[in-house]
Amino acid sequence: MATQQDAGTPASRASGSVAVASTSKPDPSSSSSTPNEKADAPADSSNSSLPFRDKAAYERILIDKAISRDHINAAALIETHTKQNKHNNAAFSKIQEYKQVRNEYRPWFPPSKLYGEGYSGYGNGRTEIGAGSRLLYPPQKPRPGGKRQTPPLKWKRKDMKQQAEQHEELVPFPPELFAMQFIEDMELKPPVAQPVYDEVLKQLHEQLNDFYPFVFSDEDALDPELPYSAWKNDEMRILVKLNITIGQHTLVDQFEWEINNPLNSPEEFAISMSKDLALSGEFTTAIAHCIREQTQLFTRSLYIIGHPFDGRPIEDPDLVAAFLPSPLSNVFRPQQQAKDYSPYLYELNEVGQRSRI
Repeated sequence: MATQQDAGTPASRASGSVAVASTSKPDPSSSSSTPNEKADAPADSSNSSLPFRDKAAYERILIDKAISRDHINAAALIETHTKQNKHNNAAFSKIQEYKQVRNEYRPWFPPSKLYGEGYSGYGNGRTEIGAGSRLLYPPQKPRPGGKRQTPPLKWKRKDMKQQAEQHEELVPFPPELFAMQFIEDMELKPPVAQPVYDEVLKQLHEQLNDFYPFVFSDEDALDPELPYSAWKNDEMRILVKLNITIGQHTLVDQFEWEINNPLNSPEEFAISMSKDLALSGEFTTAIAHCIREQTQLFTRSLYIIGHPFDGRPIEDPDLVAAFLPSPLSNVFRPQQQAKDYSPYLYELNEVGQRSRI
């Protein structure tokens, strides 16, 4: 029997061995078992053909990536440097061309031929004068005939300090000197200059003589125990009305104004009002002029009736009716009058402007 089993064919022995291998169970405790013999391992036999990556190979990949980034950065730097060189060369060529036009070709290419008849230099005063720009005041302006003929307005510091301490913010000047400078600024020549000079001087004297400054009294109370309103009522409120048209805009407003208060300044009020309403500087001058014109009318009336300006009540009934009633019973204005005391700015069309003329 042993001889017959040994004489069996190799195929039968191989099949017998396969059968044995299929019926045998692997030992879980055996250390020589392969991953394919485990239950959670994939049954793909190609895993054994993947290349093995160690730490040196991973570091080599990182080095290759860093080298490629350096090459990209170097190429970008070279491109930027090339563009910068082209830009610099173009700028230097323009500068050289400008120098040639300004120095060598100036007799053939004057500024008026390059930029038009309105330019005396190359588009600005710095390249033509050679120095920086500066503020030129009216006394420093060049005169057509050379030096200024009229004497300049100069005042001593003592006189200026004395004038600054007064209530009225007026600058003292001789009317004759103002008229002379006005004629020279208008570039009027004889024989036309003399009649204009006489008329300007005449109007200046008339308006100065017709001006009545308001008198502010600082007297103390006769009896300090009494309230202020018991012995003195110096409140003189008037109603100022504005109706100013400049260009295509018309400003309409009315407000109360206290003429017996030295702190009330028409100029400061006009500046604040123009700033709040976003008005131009022409409105600022017109608003201040309207306030002074209307307050001057009441001041002149007080001079005519002989008012002492010491806080006494006004005796003339017509003038009393012209002032607003005082003292005020309530500081709040009625809601029905709020619309009448609000500023209005109208924009006129062409037909409206013609009707205003």
